[in-house]
Parts: sequence; structure tokens; C-alpha cells
Amino acid sequence: MAISQAILEELQRSIKKEMTDTEKPLRLDLFSNDEREQFERNRQSLKLRLKQIPDEISKEQEIIRQRYADPQPRLFPLAIAFLVPPKLF
Repeated sequence: MAISQAILEELQRSIKKEMTDTEKPLRLDLFSNDEREQFERNRQSLKLRLKQIPDEISKEQEIIRQRYADPQPRLFPLAIAFLVPPKLF
């Protein structure tokens, strides 16, 4: 599982939990009209974001597959220096 997939799945779980928590009866009548509207806008935004996550996961997986579909070997110069104390000679 890719790190980005794990992050998106965690976000998905968090949003689902938040949506479940806000489904409980709230005392919205204690809020002003502006606050109730903001609450509904927030819920709608969370619903939209929740719908987008599976597509994002599949897009990220496809990008990774494309990136590594044709691996190219690369050579990097390397040098190793051994330091041997004089008394070991």
C-alpha cells in the first residue's frame, strides 16, 4: 500500500466518522441562521470530499504504475576510500 493511499484512506475514515458524529441530533435551533447554513455547507463539503477520495486513490495508483512501467537503469559513479592505520601494515 502506498503512503498516499494510506493517508487518503485515513482521511476517508476520519470524514466518515465526522459525518456519523454529526448525524446525531444536534440542537441546531440554538444556532443562528448563518451558523446553521455554515454547518450544512460544511457537511456538503465533507460529502463531496468523501466521494472524491476513491477516484484520487485510483489516479495515484495509475500514476505510480505509469512511472514505474518502464524502469531505466542508471549508473552512478562511486568511490570507496579505505583508511588503514599505519601500524596495521
